[in-house]
Amino acid sequence: MKKLKTFFKKLGNWLTNILVGAVMVTLAWIATQIIIVMLLVGIDIANSINGGEHEREYAYEFDIEAMKDNDTYVQRRYSGEDDLDFYFIRPMDGALHTGHVDADDSSIVEDGENKVVVYYDLPALGTGANKLLEKFLIGEDHANMKSYEFHVPENSVTEEFNVDLE
Repeated sequence: MKKLKTFFKKLGNWLTNILVGAVMVTLAWIATQIIIVMLLVGIDIANSINGGEHEREYAYEFDIEAMKDNDTYVQRRYSGEDDLDFYFIRPMDGALHTGHVDADDSSIVEDGENKVVVYYDLPALGTGANKLLEKFLIGEDHANMKSYEFHVPENSVTEEFNVDLE
């Protein structure tokens, strides 16, 4: 009876060790898979944000006014040594307001209209679980991911001007 008790005790210890080892190996394998997926998704997100594919989503648009002294709708001006900005005048709340945007985030279409269409430039997300994970990692704040499409009359973009708002 004592031998049988000892046998079952050793068998119990042996089975417990096997079970604990199997659980540890499984947890290590799952952790490794999670790390690999996060690295691959992180690389994909970095590629998407830094020049990869983007989805353009309409945000809003607004009218712009011609500058009174020369019928210019958009003026290109360097704000530093290399920073080219587009300046414009926007009617808002019964008054005229000046604004400017980075030229790198903008395009000009000379089609006879006088408006600015604003788009959100969102990184193109994957599908399924990757899309959910990327959306979680990127977040929902798209405020700094805008592009601007200026629609203006032909020959109404200049590089020099004097503003007279009288």
